[in-house]
Amino acid sequence: MIIGKNEIHVWEINLCLNLNKLENFISMLSDEEKKKALAFRFSDDSKRYIISHAVLRLLLAKYTKKKSEEIIFHTDNRGKPHLLLNPDEPNIFFNLSHSHEMAVIGISNEYEIGVDIEYLLREVNSEDIARRFFTTNENKKLNSLPENLKKEAFLRCWTRKEAYLKAKGIGIHGSLKSFEVSLFPEEIPEILIIDRLTLEKNNWSLFDIIHIHNYIGAVAVNGKCQTVKYFNFYFN
Repeated sequence: MIIGKNEIHVWEINLCLNLNKLENFISMLSDEEKKKALAFRFSDDSKRYIISHAVLRLLLAKYTKKKSEEIIFHTDNRGKPHLLLNPDEPNIFFNLSHSHEMAVIGISNEYEIGVDIEYLLREVNSEDIARRFFTTNENKKLNSLPENLKKEAFLRCWTRKEAYLKAKGIGIHGSLKSFEVSLFPEEIPEILIIDRLTLEKNNWSLFDIIHIHNYIGAVAVNGKCQTVKYFNFYFN
């Protein structure tokens, strides 16, 4: 697979479609990944972890022209996984998110990337979470919306924020209040301000994942990305 200039690829994986291939997926994982899979309290969570991480290996093998078992990960001091590559090999940046029955994987060869996806039908105490984690302006915008639009706006805001923090490599350990994002239905996905600095946002690009039925997601990249290409993953 080749990624064009100023382009990122986003892969969508229906985790339930691949349950009958579970044994094939398990065999692809490292010992550490197998250990993490067994640590889940519920079997469905374990299966989804196995499938999504095996698919990540398969996809990275396509982009690096390696075998899936040759893919080796290392984590930086913030805990973000990266590919262990030789100095002469081109960079590959990636990020994974899954919710309910779907997973998304973002891949780039130019930019640090973060993705987040959420299931729209799951129960969530959006007002309480927004009060705790969103900025004052974001809460004002959220509360100005009709009731029937609030949940989707909340998840739009949440996924955009999570994608940005994951691209930064700090995930939920970062402060969701240190920056603001757009959240109204008619607004383009955008980081509005970072750490009270308006110019810092110019270093970032933000995109929505809105075409998967009953899901909403976001992609954040640290650079001026112009094109997002979406693919569906099918295990042969």
